[in-house]
Amino acid sequence: MTPDDGDRLKADLHRIFDSQIATFGSYNLIYGHGSVDYPGTAPGSRRDFIVGYCMKPVEVVFAPFLLPDLTPVEPAIAVNATNLVHAGCGGGSRYEVETNVGVRVGVTVPGRVRLTVGGRPRWLEQEEDAEDFTRFMAERFANL
Repeated sequence: MTPDDGDRLKADLHRIFDSQIATFGSYNLIYGHGSVDYPGTAPGSRRDFIVGYCMKPVEVVFAPFLLPDLTPVEPAIAVNATNLVHAGCGGGSRYEVETNVGVRVGVTVPGRVRLTVGGRPRWLEQEEDAEDFTRFMAERFANL
């Protein structure tokens, strides 16, 4: 792995998010993994997410994608004051969000993670971003 691998991976994740969200420029982005459950379906399997969050309006967007080919899997899920039912921190870097239509997302946002992309392992360093997301969830999003 070269030092540029993390930057290249961040650029790839931005590209995926940008392809799904029209106002992508206003979001801070971070990688997370977890699951999404839709009403009337079996519990969700593990998903990788690009999590976008912004202050105005206060919103979190979960954009699921597939590894190792970095392709979107299903439409992104936007959660804000109009559809949030529950937001919680499950300890550490684990977060849970539920919408008014019964969509539940559980996501863990690690500070450092090794992802295999295109057959090659890459480290994604996001400690500062993970700390910022934790503050955002505790101070802004959980108070909606």
